[in-house]
Amino acid sequence: MFAVGHSDGCITFWAYSESDKPLMVRTVTHEDVNVTDADELFSAGALDNHLRPKDGSVAISANREPIFKLAWASFPDQPSLKALIAAQGTDAAGEPLTNATMEYAERGETLLLVLGGQSPGEKPGINILQFPAYLPPPPASVKKTPMSPSQSLPLQERYAYRDSLAPTGSSFYPTQTPPEDFVLLPRSSPYFSLAHDPIAIIVSLTPDPTLSAVNAPQAQRTVEAWAFPPPRSTVIPPSPGRKNFVVPGDGEKIVAMTPAPVMSGPMGTPRSASGGWRLPWTTGTPSPKTSPGLRVPTPDSFSSMGSGIPATRSRGRARQKLQLPSSIWSGRRGVLTSDIHSLPTPTFKRLISWSIEHSGSADSPRLPIHGGTAVPDLQSHGAPDPKVTKMESYRILITSHPDASIRFWDLSPHLLILPTPLRFEYPGPLSHLTVSLGPLLSHPDLSHLPLARLWQTDRSRVVIKSVNLAREALECVVTMTTGEIIVFKFGSAKKGNVTDGDEMEELDDEGDTPKDGYFPTVEATVPVTESEWVEEVLELGHLARWREDGFKPVAIFTPKRGEVTSCAVSDIGLLLLFPGRGRFMS
Repeated sequence: MFAVGHSDGCITFWAYSESDKPLMVRTVTHEDVNVTDADELFSAGALDNHLRPKDGSVAISANREPIFKLAWASFPDQPSLKALIAAQGTDAAGEPLTNATMEYAERGETLLLVLGGQSPGEKPGINILQFPAYLPPPPASVKKTPMSPSQSLPLQERYAYRDSLAPTGSSFYPTQTPPEDFVLLPRSSPYFSLAHDPIAIIVSLTPDPTLSAVNAPQAQRTVEAWAFPPPRSTVIPPSPGRKNFVVPGDGEKIVAMTPAPVMSGPMGTPRSASGGWRLPWTTGTPSPKTSPGLRVPTPDSFSSMGSGIPATRSRGRARQKLQLPSSIWSGRRGVLTSDIHSLPTPTFKRLISWSIEHSGSADSPRLPIHGGTAVPDLQSHGAPDPKVTKMESYRILITSHPDASIRFWDLSPHLLILPTPLRFEYPGPLSHLTVSLGPLLSHPDLSHLPLARLWQTDRSRVVIKSVNLAREALECVVTMTTGEIIVFKFGSAKKGNVTDGDEMEELDDEGDTPKDGYFPTVEATVPVTESEWVEEVLELGHLARWREDGFKPVAIFTPKRGEVTSCAVSDIGLLLLFPGRGRFMS
């Protein structure tokens, strides 16, 4: 059996043994769209009749976008599954086996990923249809069953094929802009179009017109990565459009679908109260053998907003985005500015201590791609001397991006000399230090500022001009092209006394507005009446997040004289140079 996507947004399913009639023709939301009756024509508005619904509802949209790409993902069989479970916790395990993969494999289910086929007005993304296992009919019934009109496929076998095409669930990967392409990353096998036992999905998106453009063709499109497969859907979607007959054929009827049996957990694997598989290594803290690249997600909801398919409701987070290596940054992650700073050893250790203590437990794990083996070059002409390199200063790389974020990286040469083979990513991401201005500018306390209003109306004009760091005091000053100056200061996490009111809501890169009441209401405006340079100083200390180390917001300065031409930061004060009269303000 195979699926074919068409330019009218339809997907046809064919059996290899029957070439003149498809098993089913469907869209993302409707089945048997090739079978039409009077009710369908009336509801779709093709016929003008008093039976047409007064609300003007349309059963099937006739202007769906084409199907651009299909991928039919499969999962390990029972022997392969037992081998993967036995290998967990060893060096041969590879990426950890997830609960979602277990559930799909145990039920013999497959996933059909659909790029395209959406109607106007639906939110962009990639739809996923969850299909049950194919259960062949008993051999005796096949022999006694008359052949279909094509004389190539017995009716009972055709019914079994159609039963396996009745979705048992659906999922949706929503994206900020329409996706252009996707590729699945398999656990080990390079065959089956990379769709056997995938562990991640990489999506390329169209340019985001709401963000400032990076003047490079390779930086226009955004690349995102997500953990795969999605948590198994437990809600069977309705089948609008499904008919009680199949044409051509005389008297063919659809028999009730027989659900695929659920086998017992292999090797004593326990099941959770909610029915999902619970692997022993997914509870509690991650195993030391667990790869930091991909954590095991818990069964949870997976939103299908805007897809026309009901969402699955469960517990936990809806989706898990993966961090990308710097070599494939683009679009929203494109680099606007970059600076390298050498830091004293105590200061550097203070910055990276959180990432060392919480290695492998990041909220956004890394995309698990590790190609080849790298070794330090200590023999060729001009190669560094390890003894000398160890004496060099530690370095960090600071980059700013079109999504109004600032990221920090370990660029120390020490990463390139030990051990052999090299074990650390270079540059090494310090994700706990990331500063995102979007959630900050979306806070109600900043709504009166021109920069915050600009973030809500025209984000392409919210552009970071420079990022300045004080090496000893660890104060970070961000200047914007619109003139604002935002001050951050490094702070260590507070343990045991952090409440919900102290924590800023975690947001995606989209920068959506946080929920009302999530932040404490604090009057933190400092009026400036006599200064000819600054319009307002707004304190931001109450918006700091203290669950992890990082740069906490201190204040935002709104100047009167436009853009800052230059900025210099010292460990005892701040020096700003404004345009105009050659004066500066400290």
